[in-house]
Amino acid sequence: MALAQEHRLTVARTARYYQLGELTERTRHIWFVCHGYGQLAAYFIRHFAVLTEANDTVIIAPEGLSRFYL
Repeated sequence: MALAQEHRLTVARTARYYQLGELTERTRHIWFVCHGYGQLAAYFIRHFAVLTEANDTVIIAPEGLSRFYL
């Protein structure tokens, strides 16, 4: 029986991320928050909006690369 051979293909990907708050000289904290399985970063990040009220915190939410996400 023939053995399967592994091959690799390099592809370019574009990833989305969402940001709450503005990076300025007053920024003291940057949070990277990761959503769970099947969630979208655009909706997940809203839960952290209260943290940006002091204008010294920025929230970054990268989105998973799988296109099964809406």
